[in-house]
Amino acid sequence: MDTSDIIENSQALTSVLGYWPSFHDANVVAAARGDDFQSVSIHVFTMTDRFDAKGYCELVNHHVVELLFKGVEQNTLPQGYSSDCLDHLAFSSSYDQVRVSFQSHLDGDGDIVCRSVRVVSVTPCTSSGEIISPNSSLKR
Repeated sequence: MDTSDIIENSQALTSVLGYWPSFHDANVVAAARGDDFQSVSIHVFTMTDRFDAKGYCELVNHHVVELLFKGVEQNTLPQGYSSDCLDHLAFSSSYDQVRVSFQSHLDGDGDIVCRSVRVVSVTPCTSSGEIISPNSSLKR
């Protein structure tokens, strides 16, 4: 099963990026936790094969994607989880549960087991993850 098949409204992200991302080196910019939900906003981008003047890989197509985890039955993300640099996100499903494993570069590893995962929004942002408002002159 394709990961994007597990996620409700996954086409909101795949239509912008052209694929379902691994979330490698993506930055968690915000998170909120409730009794039976968790939301996480993540700055995603596309890595190119071009390099800038400092020798860093050029990153384009910057967006913040908000994921909502509903019906949370288990959440081992650190308390106060809100800022992280991800190695990747791994999604799997069985029966009526979805497991999402947050693999972190910064020791923020954790798992969420829930009934569903939904892409709530995909919003253009700057290379630093700042949301671009419709009337903004900021460049991506």
